[in-house]
Amino acid sequence: MHTNNLDLSIIQVYAPTEASKEEELELFYNTVDKAIQLSGNNIIVMGDFNAKIGQPKPNETITGSYGYGNRSCRGNRLIEFAYENNLAIMNTFFKKNNKQRWTWKSPDGNTKNEIDYFLTNLPRNVNNIQVLNITYPSDHRPVRAAFSIISRLKNRSKFGKRPQSQLKSHEEVKTYIESLNSCLVNLLDYWNDQDTVQNCYDKITNAIDISLKNMIQHLIQTQRKTK
Repeated sequence: MHTNNLDLSIIQVYAPTEASKEEELELFYNTVDKAIQLSGNNIIVMGDFNAKIGQPKPNETITGSYGYGNRSCRGNRLIEFAYENNLAIMNTFFKKNNKQRWTWKSPDGNTKNEIDYFLTNLPRNVNNIQVLNITYPSDHRPVRAAFSIISRLKNRSKFGKRPQSQLKSHEEVKTYIESLNSCLVNLLDYWNDQDTVQNCYDKITNAIDISLKNMIQHLIQTQRKTK
């Protein structure tokens, strides 16, 4: 996705459940790794990882300080994946109460876990992660990320110098503006509602050219009179 001078590669995932075989899980992560390799520099990986991160550990650099429940074996594998790809698990960076953390509940409603995550290598661009308490037929709750797209400011040295006007005096500027206004007014008399955008553009540029020629002719005549 390209937006505001920033290219984003967004990868949506659905990981095998806890009941799946280890081979299936490794195939899943290998597939996501390949998708990341084909992506650009700015990456978001999000979706149902079927893994419980639990409470982050103090020495982990890709997690924040907040979690839900206990870590599972699949949670350890997700941590490894995040480290391997330098992706921060953004759910863990925002303080929420437990009612606002869980993303999945069992059919009987007795078990609730946080297994849907938002990972990115642009953690400074994420302003919030929010679990939405929306009632609809699913055992998952949607997770919404507030993500800022910040344009890179150009260095002033990259801007060219401001064009200098070739009109040397106030009188020359005044004469040119009068000529241009006259040409544009005349242009309105020949304006056609059926004109294409290109035709309109050509008429306007032609009016500017005529006004410039008139200005040059005026300067030549003025110079002759002063000799």
